[in-house]
Parts: sequence; C-alpha cells; structure tokens
Amino acid sequence: MPCLITVLKELAAPRYMRIGAIYNSWRNDTVEVWKLSDITVDPTHLGLKGSPTKVKSSKNKELKGEGEKFELEPREAARLIVDRLKERYVI
Repeated sequence: MPCLITVLKELAAPRYMRIGAIYNSWRNDTVEVWKLSDITVDPTHLGLKGSPTKVKSSKNKELKGEGEKFELEPREAARLIVDRLKERYVI
C-alpha cells in the first residue's frame, strides 16, 4: 500500500489572527438575535418533526490518542518511522 508521511516545521507553531480581523471583532460588538416570531416560517417545518431526513442510528467518533513528539537525527527518525509502520503491519 502506498504511504506518504510529511511533517511541516510550523506544525506546532501558534497561528494568530490578522490585525484587521482583531479590530473588526472588537468593533462589531452587537449580535442580532432572531426569535421564531421574527421570521415567517411554519413551525411544523422546524426541528426533527419537520426534517425530511430520518436518522436510523448515529455514532460518535473514537477519540484519537495524544500524539508523540520526537526530536531525532534524520537517520534515527527514518528508522523510528519504519519500525512503527512494521509494528502496525503497514509495511
């Protein structure tokens, strides 16, 4: 099975909002809230009863385990990756 493993240097670097987005979020301090009486819609078309979709069953995703961080030399890192893939019978 083909496999591609890549890692970016910026993997764990925090990302910050642009200054314009920060300013706009501070400036727009009002949030408009609508009630059912504010819109014209038939209440029978809302919620589960109004939905044309019928869900037979649903499941939550399994939580992924916490990742591991390694600081290794390139040859050691390659050996570690190969060993881990062999443990999981990928290669």
